[in-house]
Amino acid sequence: MAVEGLCLAGKSTLAAALAGRLGAQLMPEYADWAPLPAWPPNDEAAVRTALEFLAAVEQERQCAASRYRVVVFDRCPLSLAAHEAGMRVLGVPADVTHAARLFATTPMPDAVLHLTVPEPVARERLLARGPLPPHLIAPPVRAAMTGYYTAALARLPGRVRHLDATRPLPQLLDQALDFLHRLAPQAAGCWVLPAPQSTGRAL
Repeated sequence: MAVEGLCLAGKSTLAAALAGRLGAQLMPEYADWAPLPAWPPNDEAAVRTALEFLAAVEQERQCAASRYRVVVFDRCPLSLAAHEAGMRVLGVPADVTHAARLFATTPMPDAVLHLTVPEPVARERLLARGPLPPHLIAPPVRAAMTGYYTAALARLPGRVRHLDATRPLPQLLDQALDFLHRLAPQAAGCWVLPAPQSTGRAL
């Protein structure tokens, strides 16, 4: 399973709690697995190089995950494509289509837990947490990423549970576990991530 959402939604906290409760292996998010590529990229070629590096990181995570029966991913390829959608609104080089194509052979998780918080709550959490890169918390970027998440997750009927991450962690954990326990067996499949023209909104 994967835990997804924007920065400040509490993904890592819930992912760690779930792994502990289920006796599962936790797969750290990309930034904790390897140094991230420099940002912003200089041109489209640099974007593709960065995405291909991150695709290789995802392959490493998938390979590591294959050794365990139950795995919780902190972020998944959806984050990487959504990031490109967000960067487009800043006017820096970005390539959502290349991101979508790169992960077309990557297995999708049986379940995705999508955490959301209202923007005022995200700002409060930012004050408590400390600075994040401005391009990750700019409101237009977050709005574009939210649009991308919505379009992508709509393609995964039966696999997604949207969770209000303003709730206390014990409640979130109970809701997530209830969803997972009720989850019907899922057919194997690979990611089918939207390209810009298929999201139903301008990115």
